[in-house]
Amino acid sequence: MEAYFVNDTAADTSKVLFGPRGAIKHSAFNDEYCVFDIETTGLYKKTCKIIEIAAALLKNGEVCDKFQTYVNPKCAIPDKITELTGITNATVADAPEIDVALGKFLDFVGERPFV
Repeated sequence: MEAYFVNDTAADTSKVLFGPRGAIKHSAFNDEYCVFDIETTGLYKKTCKIIEIAAALLKNGEVCDKFQTYVNPKCAIPDKITELTGITNATVADAPEIDVALGKFLDFVGERPFV
């Protein structure tokens, strides 16, 4: 799935919205923000598990830091997912479980907005 949260065809693309529920804050695109991607065992949020988290911190349009971790889903990765991602059961066998991996990811992101 690909999603766009900012209308990048609008006249003014210098602002991005972020913040806790009910609060809107503005941040310029030249501020630091985190771009991230996850890989999962499938497409169903109730039954499928995260198997990889990857992210990059950007400032002024430049990558200033990167993060990547595999996640042990504690279940078998379907062959179709391995075909799509290249991630195998062996790849995640010694990886941290989601609670540890997600904690490290959130520490990496800090207070920066997500993209």
